[in-house]
Amino acid sequence: MSSSTKRFLSITAGLLIALVLHGKVHAARVTIEYVAQASTVTGQPFGLTVPRLTQVKGYMTYETNTTDLRPADSMRGDFVMAGTWDFRAEFLGKVIRGSGTASASTNLFGSPTLRFNDGDTDSRSGIMSFDGIPDSTIGLGFSISGQAKDLPTDKLPINFTFNPPPQGASHTFVLENQSGSMLLQFVSFRQVDLKIHSVARMGGNVEIVWSSAEGKRYELEFSTDLQNWTKIRTNLTGTAQSTTLIDPIATRYSGNPPSNGFYRILDPLF
Repeated sequence: MSSSTKRFLSITAGLLIALVLHGKVHAARVTIEYVAQASTVTGQPFGLTVPRLTQVKGYMTYETNTTDLRPADSMRGDFVMAGTWDFRAEFLGKVIRGSGTASASTNLFGSPTLRFNDGDTDSRSGIMSFDGIPDSTIGLGFSISGQAKDLPTDKLPINFTFNPPPQGASHTFVLENQSGSMLLQFVSFRQVDLKIHSVARMGGNVEIVWSSAEGKRYELEFSTDLQNWTKIRTNLTGTAQSTTLIDPIATRYSGNPPSNGFYRILDPLF
């Protein structure tokens, strides 16, 4: 099994059965879908005139098992999330995507804070893109500060309070490039767990419905023995709340179908 998050479905000779398998290696992945508003705009970020309160929506995915670069410091954590970071922001019909390499830090002195940085806001981060075009001047900064109960250790927490924030907590969310910046105010958050909602056999087709974040990419694989897998769909774009896929059963077999067949949904990140 790879480090990608997976959920499995199986089809038997005359019956469709849904199975959800959980593995230790996947427990640390977190996807948060968000809606925000541009509360303060400076210049023309990304060459656009961005009216105040412009809606920005997207998601962020990260893994909490990233190696801490400050292992000897119980009050600070410092992490580089190479290949374990996925970010998307959509506004005014444009899309910003993360580099796939970001950094995060926790600071438990005073007001506990958790920060994510990508782009030119941190020298260890990669190059983000605007409408599919890489732009080395794009920067992303996100932080949450709150009570100590929200950040109990210097390790990246699997869950921490986004919305509503605890009493006395504050959020900061900035997207910028050389043309300007947007200070965003979060409106809502939703943690998205990769989970199978339903599986149905409809004649010669299989309908698979799974929880998803809008705009996030997923993959579908198929196996007849749970050992050898064939990638049958890539770059499946998630829709809000859930995504539905129809797969023709006949295309998965040559000759008579075996007694079992299995699908799995992957969150490949980068």
